[in-house]
Amino acid sequence: MYEWVSRATRRPAFIPRGAYWLLGKLEICRRGNHHTRFPIMAATEHESTAEFHWQVFFERASEPVFFLSRARRILFVNSAWESVTGWSAAQGRGLLCSRRSSNASGAMTALAHALSPPRGVLQGHPSRVRRVAPIPGPTQSWWDLDFSPLKFGDGVLGILGRIQPVEGGLADSHPLLREKLVALRERATLRYRLDSFSSKLPAVGRLRDQARLACRLKVPLVLVGEPGSGKQWLARAIHYQSFTRDRAFVHLDCRRLSAPTLNEMVFGDHGLLRRAETGTLYLDDPGALPRELQARFTAHLAESSESAPRLIGGCAQDPFAEVRAGRLLNEFFHALGTLTLIVPPLRERRADLAQLVEHFLERAAARNGKPMAGVSREAHDLLESYSWPSNLRELYSVLANAHARAGDGIIEPIHFSAAVRLAVRLQETSGARHEQALPLDQVLEQVERRLIVLALRRHQGNKSKAAEWLAIWRPRLLRRMEALGINENRS
Repeated sequence: MYEWVSRATRRPAFIPRGAYWLLGKLEICRRGNHHTRFPIMAATEHESTAEFHWQVFFERASEPVFFLSRARRILFVNSAWESVTGWSAAQGRGLLCSRRSSNASGAMTALAHALSPPRGVLQGHPSRVRRVAPIPGPTQSWWDLDFSPLKFGDGVLGILGRIQPVEGGLADSHPLLREKLVALRERATLRYRLDSFSSKLPAVGRLRDQARLACRLKVPLVLVGEPGSGKQWLARAIHYQSFTRDRAFVHLDCRRLSAPTLNEMVFGDHGLLRRAETGTLYLDDPGALPRELQARFTAHLAESSESAPRLIGGCAQDPFAEVRAGRLLNEFFHALGTLTLIVPPLRERRADLAQLVEHFLERAAARNGKPMAGVSREAHDLLESYSWPSNLRELYSVLANAHARAGDGIIEPIHFSAAVRLAVRLQETSGARHEQALPLDQVLEQVERRLIVLALRRHQGNKSKAAEWLAIWRPRLLRRMEALGINENRS
């Protein structure tokens, strides 16, 4: 059994006195009680000494290792770190490792930027990133850095970092462009995390477990879900949390691109499937592909190598129904759907609505540059009553617009669009009539008619102001008034 003991009186010369409190937490010796929060290394039963000094282990390790304090300052480096960076321990000690600012200048600033941990590490999430190595030379070299947060209670006590030089680096390109590309991929890796895909529902929990399995397996897969349910987000999360994260994620809309364009983009001499930088190819609605392209994809999947890009298909319709209707080749679906993941619609995730609202409001606040606003009880009830036909995509759009309208205040029902409020009222009315069904076109016409009449009354018949209030062009308002038979004198 082990406990953590601070040995300040045995402080090595290369560790500053002010930082030794943190490093003392990492020293392990045999005792009766134990606190195994940082199990870096323990003494084994056959060792002759009763104590093990962790710094001796790391000092003799061949892998470059460094420790950062919670404030991201370097506390300790080993000899391998000195060799790979070209800087001594005395020079690196106390260096502030940040992408935005540093207490160094010149070459040391580049080192501080390279060793800075991503934001998620400071929140307790391990991370692996690729950075330009700040080493002068005729060619640009790269490092893979692993950051492991050392948790203490509910916070982070410090960070263990490891450096692994990359053999060959990235393809030749402009150094500044490569640096920006790596930074973008780092941010994407933090944004598309399966850990944030949490839920109280067993079906969503199973989906998250299946997605984690897909991250470990190098196989094509199919995501099935309604439009806006989060298929593309999940595809990106699988991409950025798997072996393909260092390469590009490419989204292809199979409905809008013509067959010759798709054929050249994908199968041409310089097509996406031949490029080493392509990591994942996401086919949005593969059933819309011409049959000859589906056959080419089927042949590619049968002959693809380990280094080939991964294929992910996103189906908004039931793929089995698409196969029966002849729009999707049976061979293509079975070759692409080695794994098939079902993404549930938002109406089946009512228990997660409060969590999703909070998450989307945080995104909207960051995008709008305004403080995050809360949601009143009445507004939340309205959100729960709405049917969300466009799923998560519509939820984010509604919340982002409401956040912009509410300013710094609490979001109330009045901050939601009139279409959402009127749709909820219609749902309540239809529910009071024993859920009498109405044709969709008829319901939409009723909603549109009421909104136009409301806008004209609000602005005393001024069509320009009414069109501005409805966020449409005046000619479109006139066309819709004529089509719906709205008489401005009677409105």
